[in-house]
Amino acid sequence: MNLWDNVDKVVKESGENLSEISDRAGIQYDTVRNWRTRHIYPRVDEAKALADALGVTVEQLFFDEDVEEGYRKEIIRLREEEEKLKAIESLLFQPQPGKSDIVAG
Repeated sequence: MNLWDNVDKVVKESGENLSEISDRAGIQYDTVRNWRTRHIYPRVDEAKALADALGVTVEQLFFDEDVEEGYRKEIIRLREEEEKLKAIESLLFQPQPGKSDIVAG
């Protein structure tokens, strides 16, 4: 698959249309439609905006990386980050020895 096959696949899976995706990417629909029709590759910044609007990475659009696999990898990465944050939080909010939680009044 090429870039535009991948875009079509993700757009279809999203339940939206290319016009809605273009709007969210901040790129005129006619521009995106022209790229699509003529199989033109957008500039890097435009590809990034398009990928962000589609909720995928630029790599997923350009390099046939399975979009679902990409989502799974991102979920795993986020869960790992969440575990790290929980560990940091538990260290930061451990009760300190010798300090009382009750304030004398």
